[in-house]
Amino acid sequence: MKFLQILMEVALFALSVIELIFVIQLNATVRVPMKITAILIVMIILFVLLVTFEFHESKKNREKTRKVKEDYERKIADLQKKIAEVERKKEAEAAAKREKEMDKPIDVDIIG
Repeated sequence: MKFLQILMEVALFALSVIELIFVIQLNATVRVPMKITAILIVMIILFVLLVTFEFHESKKNREKTRKVKEDYERKIADLQKKIAEVERKKEAEAAAKREKEMDKPIDVDIIG
């Protein structure tokens, strides 16, 4: 929405410049050659096209950035799941080891 507003303002500016050039052409005592007027009009149109192109390029870049960010977030979530799984396995192994040590008979030498 903001882009359309900017584009409309640029277009209105371009139209006002073109109108100003033609008014000056009609009322001027020294006329500016039509080639210069045409060059100015073409430059304004190219400026509007450049602004439009830059907007679309920035939109594409934002989309790519969003996709890359989502991809990395997904990869981070997968790695966190794997880390949690490895930690659970280590805890299970440690618990099994403690359980095994608890099951061993205790050798006690009674003196007496």
